[in-house]
Amino acid sequence: MDSNRATIENSYSSIKQCAAWTTSKAFEVRWFHFAFACVIYNLWLLVDFLTQERIGVIETRTKPRITLKRFLKMFDRVLTPDR
Repeated sequence: MDSNRATIENSYSSIKQCAAWTTSKAFEVRWFHFAFACVIYNLWLLVDFLTQERIGVIETRTKPRITLKRFLKMFDRVLTPDR
């Protein structure tokens, strides 16, 4: 049971890393930022899974093959190609 709790807390921490910074107190804006962060987080999980599938190694791992930090950098380059 404790490992499930740790997984949930780690997932929430990772989702917060995907979220854009805002100082808005409007619920709608904060909810949108959180929802969009969840979409980006799930996209990262999908890319990591597809990477494992592509190299033929699908297994339960504690560490992803593509780190969230690396994925966010790639995602940023795709969204802002002028950099």
